Amino acid sequence: MRNTVATGNSAKALDLSTVKNTSRPIAANEAAALWDVGDGVLNLELTTKSNALTQSSFDIFERAMDEIETPGSAFAALVIYSESPNFAAGADLKEFAALVAAKDWPTMQAFAQRGQDVLWRMRHAAFPVVSALQGAALGGGCEIVLHSSAVVAHEESYIGLVESTVGIVPAWGGCAGLLARHYEALGGTGEPAIAIERTFDAISGARTGARASQAKDLLFLRADDEIITDSAALFERAKDKALSLVGNVPAQPTLPFALPGEAGRAALMAKAPKDAGPHDLIVWDALAALLTGGAHGAAAGDAAETILAGEVRSAMALFKTAGTKARIDHMLATRQPLKN
Repeated sequence: MRNTVATGNSAKALDLSTVKNTSRPIAANEAAALWDVGDGVLNLELTTKSNALTQSSFDIFERAMDEIETPGSAFAALVIYSESPNFAAGADLKEFAALVAAKDWPTMQAFAQRGQDVLWRMRHAAFPVVSALQGAALGGGCEIVLHSSAVVAHEESYIGLVESTVGIVPAWGGCAGLLARHYEALGGTGEPAIAIERTFDAISGARTGARASQAKDLLFLRADDEIITDSAALFERAKDKALSLVGNVPAQPTLPFALPGEAGRAALMAKAPKDAGPHDLIVWDALAALLTGGAHGAAAGDAAETILAGEVRSAMALFKTAGTKARIDHMLATRQPLKN
């Protein structure tokens, strides 16, 4: 399906600006807006600086899902797209820093848990969710990508789970989502140790795909996710992709295996570089423990729930450390990671 708007005697691809100039949002707040873009498709537009994710962002995510899932709804698909240079540059570090400084741990935990709950709900939605990706999709932005039904990405996109650079672990389903992709890539059967190790290496090393094609190698994008070079076509291609998936949403990979527990954690940490900083080791140990199910592991069928709980628990424990506070403050001040 081609979506076009008239421009004199010619036509051009539909763009979000045209929709915004000729209609009002279904819902909007200081962090995001929800637009009816026609043909039964909603578009979720992030609107903060660098499209950083705040607590208010998730109000609009929930509203989008509620709109589509309401019986008799006129909507059948969701696109996540904005005309910003970046898709989503992760969670709002200023919000994190303020909560850490105030030691407002209940609000911090609620933020972490809500983000996970909302994005995990989106991951398992019966309707298609297509991320239209350009620029940076880092941290929480990468987690949105991992939980989408499909992605249309501009080649110059920059994608990765970089939470370790600020001293935390992905808490919005990124650990579970990437592990499921690595297990699926190995055939979805047999010993999960290789998938766990590759997931640990990617997250502990804050590996990123500097281009969309590299992100496929790192499994942040699927093999069949579309990569384009014309940014002007991104919104239209994503909408068309969402329409093509209505009634045929691809299944998300799962975690059908047991987690090894303490022995698995020790095996991952045994490979830590000799020159690792002291806080690196603290962050990596938390990551290793959550990916392997903690001291007692997890039975087959319980891995996803165990890892999701471990994500929030581990992130909260790390937020309370001096090393993580120093990393967040340094990143805000210099936009560069602190080695400690």
